[in-house]
Amino acid sequence: MSYIERQPIDRNFLSKDNFSAVFSNFPKMEYFIQSFEFPGVNVPALKQPSYLKGIDVHGSLIEYDDLSISFAINEDFSNYREIYNWLTKTGTPQNLKEFETPDNLDHCTLMITSNNKNTILKVRFDKIFPIALSSFTLDTTSEHNIVTATATFKFNSMTFDANI
Repeated sequence: MSYIERQPIDRNFLSKDNFSAVFSNFPKMEYFIQSFEFPGVNVPALKQPSYLKGIDVHGSLIEYDDLSISFAINEDFSNYREIYNWLTKTGTPQNLKEFETPDNLDHCTLMITSNNKNTILKVRFDKIFPIALSSFTLDTTSEHNIVTATATFKFNSMTFDANI
């Protein structure tokens, strides 16, 4: 392979604010997302027994870290309540009608945009569900007027789509 062929096609760096995210279960959330923590991925090594010492070999199961978003809470709490209601349905439903089964899990699509704000990559997180919703503080002495909360999610798979 020649030196010219090894040169990157896109020399632009990813900017921290060039993204948007859409949750299939949270239509009121899209506009209010402040930050999106992209999850880490790992494949833990396995120990192969041997006479003197265990030998590390490549693992076979992929593991994803939690996905977290920080969002501004809107005035009527509708976006906060969307996540809270989903947690309630999966964690402590009041009756059988409220219960959400794992078959009803949805997806999230993270769209990475270029410096011209055109979508250049979509990352889809499948079978996503919330596991935590942070506390927040209402404070009259703060200089910031925006109240934010953090939602943490688990998901089963992540796929990249650059064919846009």
